[in-house]
Amino acid sequence: MNIKQLKILKTLIETKSYTRTAELLNYTQSNVSQQINQLEAELKNELFIYSNKKLIESEFLLKILPLVNDYISTHDQIIKLSNEDMTNKLKIAAPESLVTTGLSEVIKMFLEKFPNTEFDLLNNTCSKNQALLINGEVDIAFVINTGIQNNTIKKHKISDDEIVIVAHHSAPDTLDELLRSKRYNHFVINEKDSTYRTMFEDFLSSNL
Repeated sequence: MNIKQLKILKTLIETKSYTRTAELLNYTQSNVSQQINQLEAELKNELFIYSNKKLIESEFLLKILPLVNDYISTHDQIIKLSNEDMTNKLKIAAPESLVTTGLSEVIKMFLEKFPNTEFDLLNNTCSKNQALLINGEVDIAFVINTGIQNNTIKKHKISDDEIVIVAHHSAPDTLDELLRSKRYNHFVINEKDSTYRTMFEDFLSSNL
């Protein structure tokens, strides 16, 4: 097992395509297949399975993925140090709402104290950010959840946030009246995995 094989593996996870992986890494497709086969032989486990003509990560791969990410991250840090690059990198995942409201000020204050820090800021849904943290792909994840049921994550509650509903200026002023209204009870909502949408739909389910 070597860093070349693991980076091929990581790219294949992202692309779900041997052809696309070969193009991105400037390898031949046969080389990509050979490296994955060698890795599976060494680990004595399948890394991918085909389901409905789609490439899907095996249970074994999902289990070792955090270790793979740590391995790649450690390798990259060693290479940076060998090149006398003493910049520290902090990978942060946060939903867009936090990025645009208060997180920028926090980062600014952090940089004033630790100016040699480089940030990688990833913008995703809260559920995706939590998955990135569990898999070891980020160092810190900011989420807006009612509760995180995972004992492997260190959790710290920062504050309570309120959800604001924006409606037509002629719409009722209260949520109860808005829900009963046949004319104004139409909402623009976020994508399916959005925490805001999930919380809002949970509220509707328990109050209608």
